[in-house]
Amino acid sequence: MRIITGLVVGLVCGLIGSMAQAAEAGPRTLSFEDRVNAQRTIERVYYGHQIGATKPFDQVVPRAVIEAKVRLYLEESAALELYWKTPITDEALQRELERMASGTRMPERLQEIYAVLGNDTSLIKECVARATLADRLTHNFYAFDPRYHAAARAAIDALREQVTSGALSPKADHPNRTVSTITMDSQGDAPSGPSLDRRVSQVRVRDGLHVSLPRPAGGVRMSAAGEAQARRARRRAIACARRSHARSAADAGEGA
Repeated sequence: MRIITGLVVGLVCGLIGSMAQAAEAGPRTLSFEDRVNAQRTIERVYYGHQIGATKPFDQVVPRAVIEAKVRLYLEESAALELYWKTPITDEALQRELERMASGTRMPERLQEIYAVLGNDTSLIKECVARATLADRLTHNFYAFDPRYHAAARAAIDALREQVTSGALSPKADHPNRTVSTITMDSQGDAPSGPSLDRRVSQVRVRDGLHVSLPRPAGGVRMSAAGEAQARRARRRAIACARRSHARSAADAGEGA
């Protein structure tokens, strides 16, 4: 614990010193190719820390994937400025670096990323901090912007009113409901693959057990938190189905 704390303190102190030097040197303009090269270097560090990685890096992370990541954070930065009037400033990037350095659970890996980028604060800000900050801000702004969710919200409110008033039964068929069936085999195992659709609103198992799963409204892509919640719900559904299957098998055995 003391070693990790020391690494975090070292990261923060090193950032402060590097930022002072960068401020004296003035801002830098990075080309798209500069950003792609930096992103490739960062991805190599991540891949080097991946457990069980055996394939060549260039095969797993081709240039197209790296370019897509660079374009994504540049497009998100542009969207923040255009749609939400929140340009990512140099001060914001500095605060993001400080947040990352003080909050990381893997200070050694972060320190390694800084090292492979030559401890160049301008490069680190633009290719490490910008990517995380732009992604977080765009997701937050989009999630709570009524301009993009008004229609879906109105449809949800209308559906809720129908259900609460009794005009629509929760068990009735509805075009926005997708039901998947988990079919247990003789060993009580559930299948994997497309039968467990992450968009389902409900999982139905053979004995009538129902487990609710989150589903985005209006075809909106589920957030990372929502997908994680859906995965947990699917695991619970499968666990419940297995227990139910085991009880049914036990009851059948006792009856025999």
